[in-house]
Amino acid sequence: MAQIGDASCPPRVYGCVLGVLVGRTVGIFNSFELLYDLVAGELCREFLEVKHLQYKKVFPKYDILGCYSTGSDVLDSYMHIHKAVRVWESQEIYTSK
Repeated sequence: MAQIGDASCPPRVYGCVLGVLVGRTVGIFNSFELLYDLVAGELCREFLEVKHLQYKKVFPKYDILGCYSTGSDVLDSYMHIHKAVRVWESQEIYTSK
């Protein structure tokens, strides 16, 4: 079994997808990585809020459309992040890299 920090198991990356949703057309224009503490199992909500507000100042039409995670499976940690990000989402969209 691979352990965190093992070269065969790269660390999982979580992030937000930014863009616009017009009708059924999705335009994804940017994304940013989220800060997630693997040991504590907590998302840094302050970082998410600050980054969201920074993007809104420069790109007022961009909304958080969803979140993403590297890896092929859905972990409990992803669902925790998904629920936290939904506060800022205009529509629910899930992406997985």
